[in-house]
Amino acid sequence: PVVAQRSLARGTPAPATPGSRDPATGEPVVYLGPDGVERGRLTVVRVTDPVEAAEVSATPVPGVRLVAVEIVVENTGAAPLTIAPFDVLLQDDRGFLSAQLPQPFAGAGPVTGPGATRVLPGERVTGRVIFQVPAAAGLAHLFYAPEPGRLVTLADLRLPPATSALRPTA
Repeated sequence: PVVAQRSLARGTPAPATPGSRDPATGEPVVYLGPDGVERGRLTVVRVTDPVEAAEVSATPVPGVRLVAVEIVVENTGAAPLTIAPFDVLLQDDRGFLSAQLPQPFAGAGPVTGPGATRVLPGERVTGRVIFQVPAAAGLAHLFYAPEPGRLVTLADLRLPPATSALRPTA
C-alpha cells in the first residue's frame, strides 16, 4: 500500500519518499487510491486537548480526557469518498490507540454508515473526531485507515503546527 504524506516543499503534497518526514498539523496529505491516482486531500486543521465534555455531550470516565481532532477532507478524485470517524486513529506517546466517541464525522453531510460522511468529487467537508485518551498520555500520531491493509499518516502531533493550525492545548 502507498502511504501518502506532504513533501517538504511548502504547499506541494506528494506521496511519501525515502527521507521524507511525517506531516504536521495544518499540512495537507494526499490520499491515493489503490491504482496510485489521487482521490483526495486530508488536512488536520485543529487539535483541541482537552475538549470540554459538555461541548460533545459526553462524560469521560475517570482517568480519561476527551481530545477533538478537526479534519478537512477535499475530494480531488472522480468518485465519492466515504469518511468514517472509526477510520481515524489517534496513537498516544506510549503506542496505544485511543477509542473514538460514536459521533458523526460531519453533522450536516450525507450519512452513509455509522457516523460516516460521503464527500462527492470536488466537495470539501470539515468534520471532527472525538477521542478518549488516558489523562497521563501525550498525543503522538493521527492515522487514516480507509480500508484493510492501508494506513495513511495524517499528522505527527508532536511536531509544531504548520501555518495557522492551532497547537494542542494542555
